[in-house]
Amino acid sequence: MILFDSSIIFMDELKSIAALKNELFQPERVVNDFEIGLILAVAAELFIKCLNRRIQSLGLSTTYAEDDEIRPCCRKLMALCLLPLQEVENQFYNLRASLDSRLKQELRQLFLYFQNHWMIDVPLQMWNFHDTPHRTNNICEAFHGRLNRQCRFQHLYSQINAGTQQLPKAKAADTMQK
Repeated sequence: MILFDSSIIFMDELKSIAALKNELFQPERVVNDFEIGLILAVAAELFIKCLNRRIQSLGLSTTYAEDDEIRPCCRKLMALCLLPLQEVENQFYNLRASLDSRLKQELRQLFLYFQNHWMIDVPLQMWNFHDTPHRTNNICEAFHGRLNRQCRFQHLYSQINAGTQQLPKAKAADTMQK
């Protein structure tokens, strides 16, 4: 996809410029409105994508897909980015402590990675989205899309009018009534 490739090049260029200035490319937030190329480029840099890659690199993909205890645990780890900032660390340790011995053993490397990378190396503010204000109309567009999928007709007015009209009788019913 051309947009994706150009957005990746753009992101790499921003990182290079920051490196030339002896700085790290650490945007506080990225605002985007359905530009698929940019969404894909930014997603390559983000939290859940990194966790998914780590799950794969640790050989947990099959286990994640098939084990009904491992998957929710990994998803809870991914959901830490949605908690209030002051609760993230405590909930991380609570999650780890709540695991039975089998899960602790299987997910040991994932939890070590998460603790060392996401809890220590990367500031929590960089990957926490709890207080991020919505800056686009995507919420309204999503609601409108769900509403349209629930309607029988393409336009809601057509559905309202359809309710006022009498449904046609089946031919078999007409024959029996005569």
